[in-house]
Amino acid sequence: MLFSDGNGSLFFVETILKRIEEELPLSDSVFVFPSEVAAAWWRRTALTHTGGKVLRSDRFISWDHFKEEAFALRSDKLPVNLQSRAMFAASLLSENSPSGKLFSSLIFPEFCAFSRNFVGSLINILPRLSHFWDTPGAELIGTDLKGDLVFLTGQYEKFLELNGLYEPGTLQLKPGNLKRRYFICFPELIEDFEAFSRDLQNLSWVTILESPADLEGSLQVFDSALEEVRFVVDRIESLFSAGVPVHEIAITLPGGEAWEDLLKDTCGLRGIPITFRSGKALGSYRPVSLFRQLKDCRNQGFHIESLKSLFLSKGFPWKEDVAGKTLIDFGIRHHCTQNYKQKGKNHDLWLKKLSGDKYSSLRNFYRSFSGGIAAITDAKTFSDLRSGVQRFVNTFLDTSTLDQRALKAFQGALDLLNGLCRAEGKLKGLGPVPVMPLWLLLLQKKIYVPQDKGPGIPVFPYRVSAGIYPRYHFIPGASQDSTTVAIDPFPFLRDDEKTRLTTIENNLTDKFLTAYSRSGQSVWITSSKTSPGGPELPPPLYVAEKKTVTSVTPVSPERIPVSPEERERRLWIGEDRAVPGVYHWQKKGLSRISGTAFTPKGIDFTANQIGNDVLRNAVMASLKKDDELKISPTSLEAYWACPFSFLLQQGLSLGEEEYGEIFSDPPTEGSLMHEVLKEFFEWIKETGGGFHKSGLEAYKDKISEIFEDLTSPRERAGWDLLPPAWNTMKDQLLEYLMNFLEQEAEEFEGWEPLLLEEMLATNVDSVVLHGRIDRLSGHEGNFFLIDYKRTVKVSVADLRVEEGVLRSLQIPCYLYLLRENGWGVEGAAYYDLRKAAYKYLAKRGRKPLSSEEMNEAVEVTIQAVRDMAGQLGAGDFRIPEQDCGGCSLRGICRDRFVIRSDG
Repeated sequence: MLFSDGNGSLFFVETILKRIEEELPLSDSVFVFPSEVAAAWWRRTALTHTGGKVLRSDRFISWDHFKEEAFALRSDKLPVNLQSRAMFAASLLSENSPSGKLFSSLIFPEFCAFSRNFVGSLINILPRLSHFWDTPGAELIGTDLKGDLVFLTGQYEKFLELNGLYEPGTLQLKPGNLKRRYFICFPELIEDFEAFSRDLQNLSWVTILESPADLEGSLQVFDSALEEVRFVVDRIESLFSAGVPVHEIAITLPGGEAWEDLLKDTCGLRGIPITFRSGKALGSYRPVSLFRQLKDCRNQGFHIESLKSLFLSKGFPWKEDVAGKTLIDFGIRHHCTQNYKQKGKNHDLWLKKLSGDKYSSLRNFYRSFSGGIAAITDAKTFSDLRSGVQRFVNTFLDTSTLDQRALKAFQGALDLLNGLCRAEGKLKGLGPVPVMPLWLLLLQKKIYVPQDKGPGIPVFPYRVSAGIYPRYHFIPGASQDSTTVAIDPFPFLRDDEKTRLTTIENNLTDKFLTAYSRSGQSVWITSSKTSPGGPELPPPLYVAEKKTVTSVTPVSPERIPVSPEERERRLWIGEDRAVPGVYHWQKKGLSRISGTAFTPKGIDFTANQIGNDVLRNAVMASLKKDDELKISPTSLEAYWACPFSFLLQQGLSLGEEEYGEIFSDPPTEGSLMHEVLKEFFEWIKETGGGFHKSGLEAYKDKISEIFEDLTSPRERAGWDLLPPAWNTMKDQLLEYLMNFLEQEAEEFEGWEPLLLEEMLATNVDSVVLHGRIDRLSGHEGNFFLIDYKRTVKVSVADLRVEEGVLRSLQIPCYLYLLRENGWGVEGAAYYDLRKAAYKYLAKRGRKPLSSEEMNEAVEVTIQAVRDMAGQLGAGDFRIPEQDCGGCSLRGICRDRFVIRSDG
């Protein structure tokens, strides 16, 4: 019999409650709801309403449970499950190859080599095949697609028959199986109810209770998701303040995970307990995702980045992550970017670099780790895969450190693998399947719902909670997209093919919206113009019925609620000693700041000198070498760039650890350039003294010979980059050196190298100024200083003194050192390796420094040395007024982080 009423949701709910009250004493009455969530909610409601203490769980069941009772079960066969479908699909597609194409439309022939990628799609098609052929118009689809589906249906039926399996969806209603009286509630929310409604309506022992079809209430629209969630949480907070218990409130989230995060954060700040009742794919849980990352790591040749994502992650339960981090550190320092294949041969770069007794322990770890991954990814059977996974887990993981939710998800992944092993042992008529890829695919299809029933407000996904009727129901994020419920039973059809079928898409959007609009005594359905995912539109049903309301901030000041931030501010300034509604985290923050920001500070060396003699002497001792304070051009420029940064890096040896992959190595390039040119010019000195253009071809041969002699030992020692990058760098650097010879022939014909990579030193009052000279050349009594750079960024203007300030101190330091050591240098230049050009600073070039300007630059530089020595002795590392944007130590210094007070 069919029951329907249009007098509103309250009357409908009272009708259900009345029926429950009447039927519960009768042992053969059963109430059926769209989902287990709705059934469980009404089960609890029945106990509360009737005052009972105990209730059989099978008196309130879900539609799926009802179908298990109503349909004829095959005693001679078993229902096919996800694992069996997956094994069949993977096996069939393994035969779809360029040499034996099975499909012409479901998988286009040009894509048959990638058939493995279509396994998931085929799994989705299999349960729908029988329904497709029963759909009017199925015979009118395209010839190619029809042929594919006929072939697929035949193969699948053979597989099911051979293994004694059946598709549950092919069963028919058997009224004789119904031994009790059933009341089916909210049938309009059941996806496949239409397929059975005619048969059910004719059964006297089945009563169908439809809810009213009219839309109740209105949709409140906010400008942003943040405003919307705050509105919802404000109301929940007020309900808590009024003493409403948690179990009388429910939240339904149509918007998914993005809204979950926003709601979780907002409720967390207010101290409001919530419990999410939604499920996720097993593969999306962090510990389970490890297996996909292991596969990716192998496929990427143990790329340094893939190892970082494994061993630097806190989400994986490593027994000991020190070895993994040590391996990463080794890889970065030794340029182990990734293993590679060259000329058809695989090269394990890690084993090459880890050769030698020094790295035996780390090499053994890498072999064990990479071998464990290989055993998993290369498994030919699911039994082999299970063995490989068990060995890897026992060797490298400590699952006892996982929380209960993560541990259960991890166990669920292993249970799924066990199911595949059982299917592998029982199923007949199957060929080889891609073992690990199939397991990973099913991990993404298998949904795991944590049994989290803690004392919090339940938060349900949209559709799952349809049919519940709490006292207060909040449904935020109800946009056009998030509330669309369109059931497409045959997604493998093109749009033009779908039009040939009589019934193809069941759109339940309006029915769900209508049901949710009356899903509680008080219902708040809200939406935002901008959600966490971008701009949104309200559901069309509300727009069509003109039931949308745009939220407007109240204009009247007395109606504006005091925000948590304002309440906290009032408490801070003492305006109200007993401010209500200050949250636990605000009180905790106030307690902490009262013990730090509002108390006298310790010593701040960014603004004060080091006054403690012991500490100041300790810092000076760390800066000295051989009991002498030695200042180099580099340390001089570093100190004046930022004294406090100098203290951290030079005095305390602090600095950033580099954890980025390296495809180029500027320090190595610079080092090689200096070494090659030093040996080359030493050879020039030994063979004749001066550099002459006539010997250019011999010079190029010599440079090539020296370059090879210097790079080969690096390659044998394993200090080279990934071969393609290393070879590219070598070719480029050798080209730079050949260009250098050309420039040298043009610019310094006949000049003799006098000093090469020479360390010079001299005393400046109580300190030693020292520096390494790249090259000093001489010709006819003139001396010229040359400094090599990969890229020159210094200009002549940087060496001109302006208002007593000099922007570059390196060259003046070198000029002073040379003069103090008996060399009267007249000119100086940088050589730009990349641009293959000299940048002259004095004596030559455009507007070079005059002798007076050069002397003034030297005087200012030496005064900077004296000032630095004096300030170091006084413990002065104060930060000057400057831009700290390029500093890598702001996380320690924190000078740019300030607190602003409005008085």
